[in-house]
Amino acid sequence: KVENDVSHQLIEECMLLANEAVAGRLRAMGKPALYRIHESPDDKRLREYREEVLSHHVTCGNLSNRLEVQKLLERLNGQAIGQALKIGFLKSLMRARYALEPLGHYGLAKKNYTHFTSPIRRYADLVVHRALFHPPGRPVAATSLKEVADHVSETERNSDDAERDSRDVKMFAFLNAQLKSAHPTRYPALVTDVRNFGFFVDVTGLGMSGLVPLSGISDDFSQFDPTRSQLVGRRTRRVFKLGDKVEVQVAKVDTFKRQVDYKLAGTTDDRARRDVRPERQAQRPRAEKEARSAPSHSGPPPKGQGRRWHGSRRGGERRSPPRARS
Repeated sequence: KVENDVSHQLIEECMLLANEAVAGRLRAMGKPALYRIHESPDDKRLREYREEVLSHHVTCGNLSNRLEVQKLLERLNGQAIGQALKIGFLKSLMRARYALEPLGHYGLAKKNYTHFTSPIRRYADLVVHRALFHPPGRPVAATSLKEVADHVSETERNSDDAERDSRDVKMFAFLNAQLKSAHPTRYPALVTDVRNFGFFVDVTGLGMSGLVPLSGISDDFSQFDPTRSQLVGRRTRRVFKLGDKVEVQVAKVDTFKRQVDYKLAGTTDDRARRDVRPERQAQRPRAEKEARSAPSHSGPPPKGQGRRWHGSRRGGERRSPPRARS
């Protein structure tokens, strides 16, 4: 994880101001150029997200109003469930792209915005430099700029995918090595989604999300409560809901599907037996306890006094519908 301090933030703010100033200058000059745009989210997706927020008893206004969005984000800062709900808001946003029309940038709350500060590593910035400093009397063809905008938007997505794939190759090799380790690492994680087959977690220490399937929770039988979007243990009454903080370990790595399954840290079969044993001991007959406390015999126990074990082990709920890539 890369930490950005105050100096990084200062440089970033100066770059944002430069990009904004150049975009405003290009519009004033009336020159065709590339703009970095981030369109407003779809109203339907915002309404669905608002319903989700309200279901967790968090006050939420009309999110089509930017001021209400800002109020909600500030309100979520002081709540345990806040980080998980913020992730849900990011998923409802559109993807930024390049275009000839200066439609503004929703995420940065700027009416005029472009990419100008990195012409040596981004072709879009080089195009903006050429448009800004182009000699007068030699117009730039707008039709070719439209093709450039579409092309650089597509190559940006391809580049992001390639960067993510190359990172995943190393990450999956690292996680597979942990599966073979006698002492697997424990990671703090945040519950970001709850389904009837398990719950998804975001592991900040790895920068990777994954599923904790119910089939991997062997010490209890969990049932899904759709009205509250939570899982409740039938015996322990343990609850897993959005925003909970848990500790997980890597349980399964699927390199082909690029998926990772986690398990709750410490919930091995040995721990499951330790958790269930007191309940089973309470079910044993008094005669069996007295027989166990009597002196041992030099041979097999008499008929009817052998060790008996009552109760049945409850496995986790096993459901495996298709999972989207996290």
